[in-house]
Amino acid sequence: MHACIDLGSNSFHLLIGEWQQGRIEIVERLSEKVQLGENVRHGGEISPAAFERGLNCLRRFKLLMLQYPLKQYWALGTNTFRVTSNAEAFLAASSEIGIDISIITGVQEAVLIYAGVITDLPMSE
Repeated sequence: MHACIDLGSNSFHLLIGEWQQGRIEIVERLSEKVQLGENVRHGGEISPAAFERGLNCLRRFKLLMLQYPLKQYWALGTNTFRVTSNAEAFLAASSEIGIDISIITGVQEAVLIYAGVITDLPMSE
């Protein structure tokens, strides 16, 4: 089984799945609105309230992940992590929870969005 966490500016998403017949079968899907990017334009950093909401969400995600025999997980940070001055502090705090986050570029983010969209499209005959 594998898991992926998408840490967006507005919400965090957790997917847990396993390979079945050449594709991923989702067994758990959880989304939480954390608004990590609130007020970033004004202060250039993750606000204390958003910081705590984000970490609390990751704690819940970690508890759920521990219920499955995961071989691997990916936690991917998007734009808020690229532009805020205190992103490194959030990464360190999440690592203490047991979730290591990789920050992806805008291009990588776009490619993953595209891949997700085309994966969900029905196959034509």
